[in-house]
Amino acid sequence: EPRLGDILCHLTELCGRGLSAADAIRRIFAHFEKDWSTLASREVPGARVTLQRWLSEASWLPPLSASTTPGFIAPAARLYRPDELYTEVALVGSQAPVCAWPVESKLAEAIGLHRKPPPPLVLRHLEHLLDTFPGTDADAFDRHAKALSPIYAYLHRLHSNREHRATADERELRERLRGRPCLLDIPRRRAWLPAHVFIDDVRRLEPLRTNLQLRIPEGAVRYLGGKQHPEAADYCTWMHDLAALTHGPLDSEQRLQVLYVLRHVGDPERVGDLPLLCTDGCLRAASTVFLDDAPWLKERPVDLYCVDPEVPLDLLTGLNVQGVADALLERLQGVESGGITPEAVQACKALQSRLRTPEFTGGLLRLVRHTHGPDATPDLTPIAGLTLRPVTRLRTSFVLRGREIACGEARHFFQVSDSILMLVGHQKSRLVAYVARAVHQLLGTEMQLAD
Repeated sequence: EPRLGDILCHLTELCGRGLSAADAIRRIFAHFEKDWSTLASREVPGARVTLQRWLSEASWLPPLSASTTPGFIAPAARLYRPDELYTEVALVGSQAPVCAWPVESKLAEAIGLHRKPPPPLVLRHLEHLLDTFPGTDADAFDRHAKALSPIYAYLHRLHSNREHRATADERELRERLRGRPCLLDIPRRRAWLPAHVFIDDVRRLEPLRTNLQLRIPEGAVRYLGGKQHPEAADYCTWMHDLAALTHGPLDSEQRLQVLYVLRHVGDPERVGDLPLLCTDGCLRAASTVFLDDAPWLKERPVDLYCVDPEVPLDLLTGLNVQGVADALLERLQGVESGGITPEAVQACKALQSRLRTPEFTGGLLRLVRHTHGPDATPDLTPIAGLTLRPVTRLRTSFVLRGREIACGEARHFFQVSDSILMLVGHQKSRLVAYVARAVHQLLGTEMQLAD
């Protein structure tokens, strides 16, 4: 049995040769490893330190210089102290030197080899693997994919460790990874942005979102930014993503997905200019579409888009989506007054006189207070001043957001600026509805009656 002093003298001589003596150094290492329980506390002759301390302070271990592990980068060609080396090439192979051979855990810990690398090293190695991911080579892809598994397992354990406190460096690296596709989906041969991956089943959001729980540990998904289940903001983002990818009518499955998602986008005041499903099957921003409340409008421009009737009404209300009728402005194009019949003049005078009677104004006040409460005080003066003017012909145009979209003959037109209601016809029963609309408008938005 060789003496410890002789072994260490020989080891020192081998270290002088550098990496060329790696095989001989490994044989000495194997000797220490075999009898470590008895050798660890032995005092080194002439040094007054234990063998454990001597080995932990000396630069005597060769690094792994070549490996088929994806992403591996060979370190500087020299011998290393144990505390400069790691044991898991799969976790740090591109970022730090790794011991050239496997080491039993107790011995590794005793001499200072790093068995548990710090998160920043692992995260940088993950970034390196993502940066060097092969494109078309199927075999290389599969090798890279397998190389990610131990990293995901490491991140799962890290996320599960409640005592772990991330450093500023780790937080910065994690945020960087959260902003890039880093969760690998092997069957689809693609990587996912963490924000698009959930723990719960999200088949209604496929293929823009997914669940990778069977292939990537839950803790890794959560650590990198995945969630348990989608939240309101996730549904909104999904709508924008789908709108960016589709440039025509949705298919039947996408349509069902959209109607499902629109029921989960949350508070309309927080969703911004959300894409909405239109009657032609396409998605368009809420600010550019209308509620179709004007079926009577037959002449329509091809770019007048209305929302699908199955889109939730409370969402449309919250987004302030206008009805076509509300957004339309009617402008007077022409009026003819020649040949007015006495019957038409008499019908307008009779209705106008009724508007000025105390009975009418009193009855209207009661209706307003019934609708808006006993303290409602509508201004009825403009109604008493409403002038009804019989005409023989009216021509008007409809303007939508500054653009004329239709024109034609009209039966009535209310000129708000001077409170004149122009009416075509002479049958009083037909004119009453038009007068009621003018009265409704003069009451103002806060005092209007139900239809």
